[in-house]
Amino acid sequence: MKSDVKEINKLILRISKNDEVALETLFNITKEKMYYIAYEALTNASYVDDVLSESYLKIYKSAKSFNPKLNGYNWIYEIVKNTALDINRKSKNEKFIKIDESFLSDYTSDHYKMNNQILRNALKCLTPEEQEIIYLKIWERYTLKDIAKKLDKNLTYVHRKYIQSLEKLKSIMDEEYGG
Repeated sequence: MKSDVKEINKLILRISKNDEVALETLFNITKEKMYYIAYEALTNASYVDDVLSESYLKIYKSAKSFNPKLNGYNWIYEIVKNTALDINRKSKNEKFIKIDESFLSDYTSDHYKMNNQILRNALKCLTPEEQEIIYLKIWERYTLKDIAKKLDKNLTYVHRKYIQSLEKLKSIMDEEYGG
């Protein structure tokens, strides 16, 4: 395990220098354990891919603040666990809309059309690749793994692009349309 920690620490240091290959390598050697950690920490297992996406993006963004004297595996573990706990908290606050006939009759309401147009306009600000990833994940309900296969990209890249695209979309909507 000691040699694994040294390797992980070296990869985190490379990531801090924006080495995307190091991020992919780190993901590949830690994904199974981190998947299990996320799965065990979540109250809704369907969020595991989201937790991993957000976690590895956080690792990428915060690698510069990592202290190489610490255990990199434990550092990653804490990021994954805390991300899962954050998603648990967010999911408790989610409001679910029951789709019934009254909702369907509202489908053509002016309010719905306005909100739908705001989203369409914001999506147009994304690159075609970002739009496709968002579309496949949210509307087609593809897993990130399936999206990676479909786009012929590696999973780490798709994870990162998906989270970045969501952040960009939220920022555009907040900025342009008041969220």
